[in-house]
Amino acid sequence: GQTRSPVNLALVIDRSGSMSGFKLNQAKQAARQLVGQLRSEDRLTIVHYGSDVKAMEGISATPENRDRLLAYIDGIWDDGGTNIGAGLTTGRDLLLKAKHDFKVNRIVLISDGQPTEGITDHASLVNIVREVRQAGISVSSIGVGTDFNEQLMESFAEVGALLYFFQKIGLR
Repeated sequence: GQTRSPVNLALVIDRSGSMSGFKLNQAKQAARQLVGQLRSEDRLTIVHYGSDVKAMEGISATPENRDRLLAYIDGIWDDGGTNIGAGLTTGRDLLLKAKHDFKVNRIVLISDGQPTEGITDHASLVNIVREVRQAGISVSSIGVGTDFNEQLMESFAEVGALLYFFQKIGLR
């Protein structure tokens, strides 16, 4: 009979070249499903990154805004290298704008965890997640593909809030 608190959520999606094809389609499908589970009082920011970072500032997940959120997700394309650090810090910065209005503030990272640009070493990327967590934002990670970097994605979850998933994608 309990209801959950409204959430301030940043969905951070890897759209690098290593995510092209089926992996990116799976990530976008997961994002669409997430939008369908949000309530009107929830706030969603969408960040996608390759070599650069693009973002849709947070909006409430009202029925009117869901079409905008879904259209933004559908417009994500694969491009560039993998700058995970920039994606995470952008998600953090956008969540901080409304952090004090919510009890629950979370980044959900969807990636194959194969950094190639910006900060690429494991320890430094985990430190970014640690800093995000210290700012009062939890981080969950979803590893996509059979070749995802399980050690890195699991480290993010351990430091960020102990939520870690992977989606094993086989050949078609």
